[in-house]
Amino acid sequence: MAKKLIYIFLIITAVICLNSNISAKDDNNIIEVFKAGNNLYEKSDFTGAIEKYQMVIGSGVKNKTVYYNLGNAYYKTNKLGLAVLNYKRAYKLSPRDKDILANLAFLREKIVDQIKYEKPVPQIMWDKVIFLLSLNEWTLLCLILYLLFMSLLIYSILKRDVDSEAIFYRNLIFIIFSISLIFFISSYLNNKQLEAVITAEEVEVKNGPGENYSKGFILHEGMEVNIENDSGDWVEIILPNGLKGWVEKNNIQFTKD
Repeated sequence: MAKKLIYIFLIITAVICLNSNISAKDDNNIIEVFKAGNNLYEKSDFTGAIEKYQMVIGSGVKNKTVYYNLGNAYYKTNKLGLAVLNYKRAYKLSPRDKDILANLAFLREKIVDQIKYEKPVPQIMWDKVIFLLSLNEWTLLCLILYLLFMSLLIYSILKRDVDSEAIFYRNLIFIIFSISLIFFISSYLNNKQLEAVITAEEVEVKNGPGENYSKGFILHEGMEVNIENDSGDWVEIILPNGLKGWVEKNNIQFTKD
């Protein structure tokens, strides 16, 4: 029986090591492709760089630097919509990155459709707190605080003569955890909202999901929109000022990759 267990253990260990080696090789290949993309970018071969960056993303990599570099390459090829799209994807992964924020602000000034909507001050402050961390960071923070609170709670249950200082820290962590949880839920709901970017040079926004509907207005590439409804090949979009309409899906790309 012992020999069988050892044999099984060796097989499992071998499989794990093999998978680790394959993953390491795959990672090395992806890194080489990414470096090749950077080299092509430096040589002003932006189309070639785009191809390499897309290969990295196609392999399943979700990385802010790859999206950021891809956004730069698209901007260099005058594809404003795709540049905004990839900066937005990078922003979702790293909402505090100054370069991403600066490039997004720069491109937003360049798009044709300057549709502004001034949010109320409380909403602006709320958004600043929510986007202080990414969704993954909020998740990690809540998990750490929860585990810390539960550890102190178990400690206080097992040790009945807990001092007032321990109780104070336990309650303080619970309050911080509760606040963080509220921000996590807000961040989750915000990320759940489908967003998209107009990637066609110009698109007619219809008053319904089909070519037979009348034209409502025109949008140009780079415009960021929220998705309200999905009807096959058409989606209903809403602009920052509340204006709604329908566009064909092939004129947009979703920021959620």
